[in-house]
Amino acid sequence: DRFRKIAEVDRIVPRIVGRAYLKERPLTVVGMPEGVLPDSILVTGGRPIKSKGEVVVGSTLSKQYGFVPGTRFYVPINRWKRFTVVGVFSSECPMWSSSLIYMSLEDAGELFRMKGMATDFLIYAKPEQSAVVSLYLQMENQKEPPLRIQSREVVHGYFQRGFETRAGIFTAFYLAAFALAIPLMLLLTGLGWSERRKEIGTLKALGWQTLEVMEVVFWENLCVSILSACLALAAAYLWIHAFNGFFIAQFFIGEPGFMPAFIVPARFVPVPAFLSFLLALTLTMTGSLFNTWRMAATPAAETMR
Repeated sequence: DRFRKIAEVDRIVPRIVGRAYLKERPLTVVGMPEGVLPDSILVTGGRPIKSKGEVVVGSTLSKQYGFVPGTRFYVPINRWKRFTVVGVFSSECPMWSSSLIYMSLEDAGELFRMKGMATDFLIYAKPEQSAVVSLYLQMENQKEPPLRIQSREVVHGYFQRGFETRAGIFTAFYLAAFALAIPLMLLLTGLGWSERRKEIGTLKALGWQTLEVMEVVFWENLCVSILSACLALAAAYLWIHAFNGFFIAQFFIGEPGFMPAFIVPARFVPVPAFLSFLLALTLTMTGSLFNTWRMAATPAAETMR
């Protein structure tokens, strides 16, 4: 009632959000009034909540504990409260639902022993009126009891920081790539050049000029770089979409296991592919052009010796 007087507010939905543990695995419990869960949420092998004691569980919980429609269980924080699974969130749902137990607001209140209360309110307003509502809420927050007000932008910032907590893994992978590039550089700058040395000597003996030999090596390196970048992109795409980020997803997302039970979110944009191409081109050009010029500038008889 405290916020219903704001004309710009369309509706207010109470919610209970809490953390619990199931066999030492952390999970999120969300309780909301009936009819709030949107129809766009995919529930497989079951139905939405219709009565008290019914819950919808995430795909990871279903896979790990064998939760299927009809399964009865309890959460250790309240052993007297029994729940019945009526549906499982589809693996195509966002990954935040994979370790989620969704129930009615009344059931969540009984589970956390806070009947008649809520942890937060979802205040809906039209996009063009969100700034006005935020201002009203800040003014209302001076009254008792004080509330923590979070806009959609603030919550988005939480998500962004959460995803970036493991962003340093990219640095580790790049360092590993450069570490593997060191022996490649040694190979291109001297080791394994006996056959190429004879080839360049033969071309020089046939009348090729130094710039022509270097041009051949340049186009070879360009083709190899393009091919390696395409193969890297194809391998990444196959690993994410065909194998759903098997093993590697746990380095970027918290606690998904070796084989995530949800669809691993990923975007393939041109910039990483272009950077992979530049990295490959830099390594091959740096290691080969100088040595090619040095061998091409040497008399053919000495090069072929």
